[in-house]
This record gives sequence, structure tokens and C-alpha cells, in this order.
Amino acid sequence: MDLGNFASLAHFLPELLLTGGVLLLVIVDLLVADKTHLGDLALIITAGALLLIALTPVTASAWLFHRMLVFDGFAMFFRALIALAALVAVWMSMGSEEVRGCDQGEYYAILLASTLAMFLMAESANLLMAYLSLEFVSLTSYILTGFLRHNRRSLEAALKYLIYGGVASGTMIYGMSWIFGISGSLDFAVINKTLTAPGALPVLTVFISLVLI
Repeated sequence: MDLGNFASLAHFLPELLLTGGVLLLVIVDLLVADKTHLGDLALIITAGALLLIALTPVTASAWLFHRMLVFDGFAMFFRALIALAALVAVWMSMGSEEVRGCDQGEYYAILLASTLAMFLMAESANLLMAYLSLEFVSLTSYILTGFLRHNRRSLEAALKYLIYGGVASGTMIYGMSWIFGISGSLDFAVINKTLTAPGALPVLTVFISLVLI
């Protein structure tokens, strides 16, 4: 089932909640002097996203936003797993002295943004969407790695991660460009048909390995 933009929103509620939660955390951080409850707010938002995932029935697979995302059991499983991991991460961060000593609003907002990016990555049904969501995850990861700006090790780790991520991203997009050129499509379903078709080019598997690197 191929759903349009508005019809897709019914299956996109956890992502919308996380998006609103990121904006809410930034606004509350700017307007409220007491930062002690920002962690509680982030925990409630993450728990709400997990609850929405649990309450969403998987009756049949569906393509969302004109085949950019897919809604199926695989995506639902990883969304739930990611939301649960994010819930634990927020809960553990609330007890961290390092987090209390930094900009908590920004920290929790970036953490929820990273969760949103991982949701999109799990649901991707298109090479372009997969690349954009993966880069979204990478950017938030770089920021979180170097979030302790006065810690030399944190900054060093962020710089090394950025260099490694840049090389990996370049290799991946190179492999994706070849896959698109050979298969003629960005859609995973079409690429799968190209791979399994008789006489498929063996070199295509080489370029897929570049993407996985």
C-alpha cells in the first residue's frame, strides 16, 4: 500500500512527537531558569514515543511519503528497540554529574534528535532517505561526542570521529551512486529485483559492500 503525505502521518506519530519534543526542550531551556526538570521532560517524551509505537498495530506493510519510508514489522521492531535504548540513555543521563554540569536542554534535545534520526534510518525505503538519515545520526553523534567542550578527550574523540565519519560517508555515497547507476532506481525494492534478476551484474555486490563500509 502506497500512502501519500497526509495519509502517512497516522503511522508517523512517534517521529512527530520526538520532533515536537526537541523543539519543546529548546524553548523550555531558553525560557525557564530551573534546568533540573529537563531530564524528566525528555524522559516523558521518549516514553511517549515508545508508547505510541507499542499502540500502533502492524496490520499490513505500507509505503509512507511516496515510498520514502516503509511501515512494516521490521521497522516497528527497530523503532521500539531504539526508543527503549533512548529511554535508558535519558534515564542514565539524569544521574550523570557531567550532564548536570553542561547545557542540559541542548544535550537532551540532541539526544532526542539522534533518536528521531535512527527511527528514520530504520524505516528508510530509499537510498536517498537512508543516506540523509544516516548523516543525521552521524551529525548528532559528533556533537554528543564533543559535548564536553572543556574536556580535551571529548574534543579529541569528536575530531577523530568526524574524520572517520567523513571518509566512511564519502565511500558510502560513492557506492550508492554506482548502485543507482546500475539499477536505475533509488528504491530498495527495485534494487532488490535488480540483484535477484537472472544475469545480474556481480559487480553490484562490490558497490553494496562499499555502502556497508
